Amino acid sequence: MNQRFLRSLADGQYKQRAIGAFACLLFVYLGSYLVWSRITYRTAVAIDAEGFWFVSPDGHRQDPINAIVNSVYRPLIWIDVALGTGRQPAAAPMRDLD
Repeated sequence: MNQRFLRSLADGQYKQRAIGAFACLLFVYLGSYLVWSRITYRTAVAIDAEGFWFVSPDGHRQDPINAIVNSVYRPLIWIDVALGTGRQPAAAPMRDLD
């Protein structure tokens, strides 16, 4: 192995960088949820909906995208609802009933 790499492991630089990278990713994850969810909450209030969609449910292609986003943010949605500040995500609209 490279001597510089081994020295950086011994000095704790690798650990500090890993913690810094994790903190940046966590900040982006939390920040993106807070911004995106508040935008969708305003939209839900404007149309008097009980739930909200991260992606507008305009067609069949948006339903799986919305489900993926709901899955990614599920822990934050639970926390948001438990604190009493959030809404539950809306289910996909029923289509092709004719």
